[in-house]
Amino acid sequence: MDDAENAASDSERILDTDLRNIANGLWEAGAEAVAINNQRLTSLSAIRVAGKYPTVNYVTLTPPYIITAIGDPASLGARFLDSQTGQEFLAARDAVGLRYQLRNVDRLELPAVGADNLVLRHAENVPVPGRPGKSQGKEDDK
Repeated sequence: MDDAENAASDSERILDTDLRNIANGLWEAGAEAVAINNQRLTSLSAIRVAGKYPTVNYVTLTPPYIITAIGDPASLGARFLDSQTGQEFLAARDAVGLRYQLRNVDRLELPAVGADNLVLRHAENVPVPGRPGKSQGKEDDK
């Protein structure tokens, strides 16, 4: 994906919200794994804007944005383009000239999830129903 040629405004650029929507649309269409510019996405990934360019996993990215997804090559692209997210992207492409190319490949490897993306930031014991004084994550007293 890329900005419109000679993009002069945010409406002609790929924004963090576009990348989030595309990633969510790919998962909704059946993708098993997604990466943007070699940044593997997880449920803890952050896609935000920092200055002029989006960041993914706190890494600043610049266009073009290479979005890779593992899924059924016979249906993933079509299911994505038929989804609401895909239709919205196609409408934006037609309206302001955003660019994209979709292709299937026989073999694809995505980067492993980095340890920084799997850091647990908050945890708490949850009471076990019907077991006063016991919490999930604690072994039973013997």
